[in-house]
Amino acid sequence: MGFKPHKITYSSDYFDQLFAFAIQLIKEGKAYVCHETAEEMHVNREAGTESRWRNRPVEESLKLFMDMRKGKMDEGAATLRLKMDMKSNNFNMRDLVAYRIKYAAHPRSGDKWCIYPTYDYTHCICDSLEDITHSLCTLEFDVRREPYEWLVRALGIYCPPQIEFSRLNVSNYMMSKRRIIKLVESGIVRGWDDPRLATIVGLRRRGYTPEAIKDLCERVGITRSENLIDISVMEDCARNDLNANAPRAMAVMDPIRVVCADYNRGCIDVEVPNFPSQPERGTHKVPFNGVFYIDRADFMIDPPKGYFRLSPGGKVGLRHLFLSKDKSVVVECTGHTVDDATGRVTEVTVVLHELEAKPKKLHYIHFVAEGPGNTPPQVAEFRLYEDLFTDPRPASLGDDWMSAINPTSEVVLPGYVDSFVAGAPVGSKFQFERVGYFTVDKDSTSELMVCNRTVSLRAASSKAC
Repeated sequence: MGFKPHKITYSSDYFDQLFAFAIQLIKEGKAYVCHETAEEMHVNREAGTESRWRNRPVEESLKLFMDMRKGKMDEGAATLRLKMDMKSNNFNMRDLVAYRIKYAAHPRSGDKWCIYPTYDYTHCICDSLEDITHSLCTLEFDVRREPYEWLVRALGIYCPPQIEFSRLNVSNYMMSKRRIIKLVESGIVRGWDDPRLATIVGLRRRGYTPEAIKDLCERVGITRSENLIDISVMEDCARNDLNANAPRAMAVMDPIRVVCADYNRGCIDVEVPNFPSQPERGTHKVPFNGVFYIDRADFMIDPPKGYFRLSPGGKVGLRHLFLSKDKSVVVECTGHTVDDATGRVTEVTVVLHELEAKPKKLHYIHFVAEGPGNTPPQVAEFRLYEDLFTDPRPASLGDDWMSAINPTSEVVLPGYVDSFVAGAPVGSKFQFERVGYFTVDKDSTSELMVCNRTVSLRAASSKAC
């Protein structure tokens, strides 16, 4: 997100101190070792019934807790519980578990411990030890503020104020980790970093920038009211940032080969502005040698009325192409080839015209050309992403939530990118002219560039005629 942390810490950094605090609580009669099973504990907490071990002698709890620490008990044989208030209307005040036995190596502390502190015990103590100014959390933690404050005050240590606010819910996204796991394990998405997920790694892979996410947060603000932000707001934040920072390039999807029958000038360089409205930000060059590729959507054999792209006998301009100074280039379709088996156009033949004046109502299309010696352009795979769910509130569908999965949330098309894009590092972002904003995916290789569509262009999202 672009923030520089003061320090990166882990709860395991404080395991020794957490254990010492547990000993303190036992000695002060504020914690005890309990042998209730998980099921017994749940039933008794629901009923507000004290554990029969709640008032055992302090020395007995101390000895048993040390036995837990030394690995003398089986998993589930005992827990350390906080002696809070079993009659409280707040279920979270009913003697929470502070420690459990778990014979498993820890990713950071290894085999040093066989008892581990719970989240409810660890969270507030670590906040206090690190002198945080505020403990910020979402509304479901409102009922946990009371045990949070009880524990740090029972220990006599600094109590950070806890402030709750509503979740930043965006429409058509699933935020439940349990359900995201199901999406991953069932193969519906590519993993936790799938570009259709609202995980940080997923948004990054999709092409969302820290600036776009921070812009969204600024627009939405903080509130305690439940809300659902329309996904179009987030997409607009992405467009604003990418429009200002993603250089322009050309890419064609589901391409058709075009041959200029009368072209004889060899391979030339075409100068393309990185940011058309800001010439000071430079240009890049792409080749043109008379053989190029266009989007299949830019050619129709029998076009409807009002279609201004290429068709038999029709004329279009090619973006940024000038063969002579101050002369516009127009290509006119003189023929096309159709595959008899598929009925798809495989090649279009055109001739070039140079005009002194730019024709009125001439439509310009983009292209990707072959290089010197008819070198093929860089092959690419375009992953076009839409909402993963057709329902703006998929979580509201309960157990039927998977029925709202959008079967066309990922559409993969073959194509080409121009030489400016070829070889760009993973994460590079571009505005592909007339198509949308894309980012280079980690699946890219030297032979195949993979580009994820972050968002479409505004009014040009459907590439109007």
